[in-house]
Amino acid sequence: MAALTNVRNLSSPFWRSMLTKPDNRCLVPFTQFAEPKPNAGREECWLKVNEASVSAFAGIWRPSDEGNVFASLTCESNPLVKPIRASFSHALCQHGYCVSACLPRC
Repeated sequence: MAALTNVRNLSSPFWRSMLTKPDNRCLVPFTQFAEPKPNAGREECWLKVNEASVSAFAGIWRPSDEGNVFASLTCESNPLVKPIRASFSHALCQHGYCVSACLPRC
Protein backbone atom coordinates (compact mmCIF):
# COMPACT_ATOMS: atom_id res chain seq x y z
CA MET A 1 0.00 0.00 0.00
CA ALA A 2 1.58 3.26 -1.12
CA ALA A 3 -0.64 5.70 0.79
CA LEU A 4 -3.84 5.88 2.81
CA THR A 5 -6.05 8.87 3.54
CA ASN A 6 -9.67 9.53 4.53
CA VAL A 7 -12.46 10.77 2.24
CA ARG A 8 -14.48 13.19 4.35
CA ASN A 9 -16.25 15.13 1.57
CA LEU A 10 -17.98 12.64 -0.74
CA SER A 11 -19.26 15.45 -2.99
CA SER A 12 -15.76 16.79 -3.75
CA PRO A 13 -14.98 16.67 -7.50
CA PHE A 14 -11.59 15.17 -6.62
CA TRP A 15 -13.25 12.06 -5.13
CA ARG A 16 -16.42 11.91 -7.27
CA SER A 17 -14.61 10.48 -10.29
CA MET A 18 -13.49 7.47 -8.25
CA LEU A 19 -16.65 7.09 -6.16
CA THR A 20 -18.89 6.75 -9.22
CA LYS A 21 -16.81 3.92 -10.74
CA PRO A 22 -17.39 0.51 -9.10
CA ASP A 23 -13.96 -0.67 -10.29
CA ASN A 24 -12.36 1.92 -7.99
CA ARG A 25 -14.15 0.65 -4.88
CA CYS A 26 -12.28 -1.62 -2.49
CA LEU A 27 -12.04 -2.93 1.04
CA VAL A 28 -9.13 -1.76 3.17
CA PRO A 29 -8.50 -4.51 5.77
CA PHE A 30 -7.46 -3.81 9.36
CA THR A 31 -7.17 -5.64 12.65
CA GLN A 32 -7.04 -2.47 14.75
CA PHE A 33 -6.08 1.15 14.23
CA ALA A 34 -5.17 4.23 16.24
CA GLU A 35 -6.85 7.60 16.66
CA PRO A 36 -5.48 10.52 18.66
CA LYS A 37 -6.67 10.33 22.27
CA PRO A 38 -8.69 13.49 23.06
CA ASN A 39 -6.78 16.11 25.07
CA ALA A 40 -3.77 13.78 25.47
CA GLY A 41 -1.14 15.23 23.14
CA ARG A 42 0.38 12.51 20.99
CA GLU A 43 -1.15 9.65 22.99
CA GLU A 44 -3.24 7.24 20.90
CA CYS A 45 -6.41 5.27 21.48
CA TRP A 46 -6.50 1.88 19.72
CA LEU A 47 -9.80 0.72 18.24
CA LYS A 48 -11.07 -2.55 16.81
CA VAL A 49 -14.39 -4.14 15.86
CA ASN A 50 -15.58 -6.37 18.68
CA GLU A 51 -15.52 -10.11 18.01
CA ALA A 52 -13.75 -9.73 14.65
CA SER A 53 -10.14 -10.71 14.01
CA VAL A 54 -10.10 -8.76 10.72
CA SER A 55 -12.43 -6.00 9.55
CA ALA A 56 -12.36 -3.64 6.59
CA PHE A 57 -12.99 -0.02 5.80
CA ALA A 58 -15.03 0.87 2.74
CA GLY A 59 -12.52 2.44 0.41
CA ILE A 60 -11.55 3.62 -3.04
CA TRP A 61 -8.26 3.21 -4.88
CA ARG A 62 -6.45 4.49 -7.95
CA PRO A 63 -3.07 3.90 -9.55
CA SER A 64 -0.32 6.50 -9.11
CA ASP A 65 3.31 6.84 -10.16
CA GLU A 66 4.34 5.42 -6.75
CA GLY A 67 1.90 2.47 -6.90
CA ASN A 68 -1.73 2.05 -5.94
CA VAL A 69 -3.08 4.58 -3.44
CA PHE A 70 -6.08 4.04 -1.18
CA ALA A 71 -8.57 6.15 0.75
CA SER A 72 -11.16 5.06 3.32
CA LEU A 73 -14.63 6.58 3.35
CA THR A 74 -15.87 8.32 6.47
CA CYS A 75 -19.27 8.82 8.05
CA GLU A 76 -20.58 10.14 11.35
CA SER A 77 -19.40 8.12 14.32
CA ASN A 78 -21.71 6.06 16.45
CA PRO A 79 -22.23 7.10 20.12
CA LEU A 80 -19.46 4.77 21.35
CA VAL A 81 -16.78 6.31 19.13
CA LYS A 82 -18.00 9.92 18.95
CA PRO A 83 -16.15 11.03 22.15
CA ILE A 84 -12.90 9.99 20.43
CA ARG A 85 -13.64 10.89 16.81
CA ALA A 86 -16.66 12.75 15.33
CA SER A 87 -16.15 11.41 11.80
CA PHE A 88 -15.11 7.84 11.42
CA SER A 89 -14.36 5.31 8.69
CA HIS A 90 -17.01 2.78 7.80
CA ALA A 91 -16.16 -0.66 9.07
CA LEU A 92 -17.61 -3.50 7.04
CA CYS A 93 -18.66 -6.49 9.10
CA GLN A 94 -18.82 -10.11 8.00
CA HIS A 95 -22.47 -9.71 7.03
CA GLY A 96 -21.54 -7.33 4.21
CA TYR A 97 -23.09 -4.08 5.41
CA CYS A 98 -21.45 -0.88 6.59
CA VAL A 99 -21.38 -0.10 10.27
CA SER A 100 -19.41 2.26 12.45
CA ALA A 101 -19.43 -0.06 15.44
CA CYS A 102 -15.90 0.03 16.77
CA LEU A 103 -15.30 0.22 20.48
CA PRO A 104 -12.39 2.06 22.08
CA ARG A 105 -9.69 0.17 23.93
CA CYS A 106 -8.19 3.19 25.73
